Amino acid sequence: VLRSACWRTLTYRRRVRGVSSSMAAVGNEAAPAKEGKLKIIHLVGSPVSKYYSMVSILYARQMLQGVENCEATKGAFEFHFAVVLPGGSWCFTRDLDEASIVAAPKLAHGEAISKIAAQDFDACVPHMFCYPGYTSYRALMDLLRIPLVGNSPECMALITDKVQAKAVASAAGVPVPQGELLSSPSQVPTVPFPYVLKPCRE
Repeated sequence: VLRSACWRTLTYRRRVRGVSSSMAAVGNEAAPAKEGKLKIIHLVGSPVSKYYSMVSILYARQMLQGVENCEATKGAFEFHFAVVLPGGSWCFTRDLDEASIVAAPKLAHGEAISKIAAQDFDACVPHMFCYPGYTSYRALMDLLRIPLVGNSPECMALITDKVQAKAVASAAGVPVPQGELLSSPSQVPTVPFPYVLKPCRE
C-alpha cells in the first residue's frame, strides 16, 4: 500500500512542479521512471504532550516492524524520520530507537523547516495524532511541496470535530445516525436509548 501511494504522490509532485517525466509500467500501474530509491520522510511525535508523542512513535515503530522483512520495500524506499518533540523542537534520525532520538541534535522550528526543504523528499508519511499534527504539520508539508500519503490538513481539521464531520457527511447525502450535541452536563438527551455518549472534540 505504501509503495503504491508513494508512486502516486511522486507523480503528483512532478505534475505540480511542471516537470514532465517518462512513465514505466510497474505491475499493473504506471509509475515514474525514477532511478534509485524514493526518499520518504516519516513525520512523528507531538509538540503538545509526551502522551501524544509516545503514541505517535509507537505506531510508527509498528509500521517499521511490519516492513522489516520486506525486501521490495527496502529496495524501493529510503526512510528518514523527523521527530517533533514535546515543546516544539525537532530532531532527525534514521531510525526510531529511543537512543537515536535522545542523541540526535535538537533543532528549532525554523532550522528544521530549512533542513527538510533542502532534502528534496519525494513524499511524507505523517504519524502524528495531536491536533497540530493533524493540521499544522501536514499543512507545513504542503507548504514545502512534499506530497502527503493520507488525508489533507483540511480534511483532518474537519474530522477532529464529530458534529462538523457529521453535518458535512449528511449534507453530501451520506446516511448518518441520529444524534445531538450536549452543551452542558445538565442537558438531557432527547435521542432515545440506546445511544453512545462521546466527546465531540478535544
